[in-house]
Amino acid sequence: SECVACPGGSTTLSVEGRTSVEACVCDSQYYRAVESVSGGVVCVTCPTGAECASEGGGKTCGLRSAELACGSGVVVVGNWSRVNDGEYHLSSCPSGYSLVNTLSGTSVGGGDALYRHDAQQCVECLDESQYVLRSDVDTCQKCPRGLRCHGDGTLDPVVGGSEWVEEEV
Repeated sequence: SECVACPGGSTTLSVEGRTSVEACVCDSQYYRAVESVSGGVVCVTCPTGAECASEGGGKTCGLRSAELACGSGVVVVGNWSRVNDGEYHLSSCPSGYSLVNTLSGTSVGGGDALYRHDAQQCVECLDESQYVLRSDVDTCQKCPRGLRCHGDGTLDPVVGGSEWVEEEV
């Protein structure tokens, strides 16, 4: 059998003479998926929201582990799931976070031209200075004067007896 080249972003960890792409291991900043047209193995760049700091100042991809964790109890934030092509997609974020999947820091549907796989992340809203009402749609907003914010959808009026109402969008 002939040697087979590994897909971009992977190596055989210096073991020469491998004849199957199955022997290829994705580099730490990538995770393994399946190419939708050929069905071959590919290594996909880790989305921003799944990057984990590693020893020595480098980064590794939390989507490489079955638990979607960075290690030492740190879990990748959000609900990540694999789609047909084996790529991970971020579908939702917990309260107090804004789902981002564009380079401009907003959220769009997966078929939208602005969608970027690499930009997917849950961005935490700043406690007391920001709020987010719908984590999977809205971005973190500056807390308006007259309200006390908590980084999530909880908003407390500062002036007793005042009433705030959410605008219909």
